[in-house]
Amino acid sequence: MPQEETARVTAVPSVAVILGFDYTGVATARCLVAAGVEVYGVSLEKRDIGRWSRCCKLVKMPNNSEQDLVASLMAFLGGFSNKPVIIPTSDGLALLLAKNRDKLSMRAHFSLCDQSQLQEIIFKAGLARLAAKAGVSAPAQLTPDSQEQITHWAEQNDPPYLLKPLYQNIENCSLGVKNLQLETVGELQAQTRTSGIAQLVIQQLRQGGDGNIYDCYGVSDKFGRPITMAAHKRIRQWKRDLGATCYGEIPLSGSSQFERRLFAETEKLLAVSSYHGIFGIEWLHDIETDELLLVDFNARPFSSIGHLYDCGMNLPWLNYLELSGHALSAVDLAPRLQHLFWIHFSRDLKTLPGRLADRSLTPVAWLRSVFQARSYALWSWKDPLPAVVEGARLLSDALRHTWKALRGLFGYKRAPE
Repeated sequence: MPQEETARVTAVPSVAVILGFDYTGVATARCLVAAGVEVYGVSLEKRDIGRWSRCCKLVKMPNNSEQDLVASLMAFLGGFSNKPVIIPTSDGLALLLAKNRDKLSMRAHFSLCDQSQLQEIIFKAGLARLAAKAGVSAPAQLTPDSQEQITHWAEQNDPPYLLKPLYQNIENCSLGVKNLQLETVGELQAQTRTSGIAQLVIQQLRQGGDGNIYDCYGVSDKFGRPITMAAHKRIRQWKRDLGATCYGEIPLSGSSQFERRLFAETEKLLAVSSYHGIFGIEWLHDIETDELLLVDFNARPFSSIGHLYDCGMNLPWLNYLELSGHALSAVDLAPRLQHLFWIHFSRDLKTLPGRLADRSLTPVAWLRSVFQARSYALWSWKDPLPAVVEGARLLSDALRHTWKALRGLFGYKRAPE
């Protein structure tokens, strides 16, 4: 962005509200604070790691019901003389803003996506239709209505399968995990009988996993046009092969041709979705067919958004400017970024025992990768408490599991009262 435009923008009183203040919320807030924005982090859960952050002003709100939360937001936003920008940090919160647009848009700026448009992007079934419309590949999937439908679909699509909620933390879904891998048709049938089929989607698992999952990160304008984009590789995930990034790199090492291919597929998808805001679009590179398959569309910031900032791209700041009405035509669509590895240490540590057990990683190689990382999910010299608290929680969990194992080993039983 031209220096004179940046100076002009930062001279205006600027306020942003981060809705949801866990890992992603903290990373998003830090990016905006670094750009000179006054930031309020809205925490909705007692265990939000953002409650320990000192990077911005903390606001605690009740999350007992959607009605209560909207009422609290309206009251809070009414205290500003100028409309702030709201950036949601989860699918559910993005949908809440869209659903209550008529009220909330009177007091804040946020994505112009309406509820039905956002549901098509966030809900896995809608995303499959969007992929077909855009002409991009996606794994076979089903949003089941009955066990009979599951049986018929499984006859046409070989295992293994992934069972997923329609979106993360959706209500009335009893699955309890982000992804559940099922190796046989029998396992799929048994699991769906146990957990029910409400708010679930079944996806055929394609060959990929850690090291073959890529994200296209960026921000798009109100017309759905990408303002800027970057490529991210998930080197390690928690849970392995299926979960969130715990060790990644930006930009991609090696072929720039693959990166251009990733951007081209993403632009196809954005052209038909007309999505407005920060995005993280997940693609699987099928190692057998060389296809790029659409896996997920995060219509909001993501936990590694601070990784992008460290590499030289401040997506929350660009999103803030665009929502505030500033033209961003001078921003490079695919800028050259500093190459950095990023680590979410507590997640990565959880994957280590399995990797050591199957010898996919040695202790020396793991330590080398940890020391190679120069970007961190939580650690910041300017705001160290979230990382310290996360470390304390990790230690507490380890001690509790150790104590439980020792009690079992020595046959300890509580004496009858």
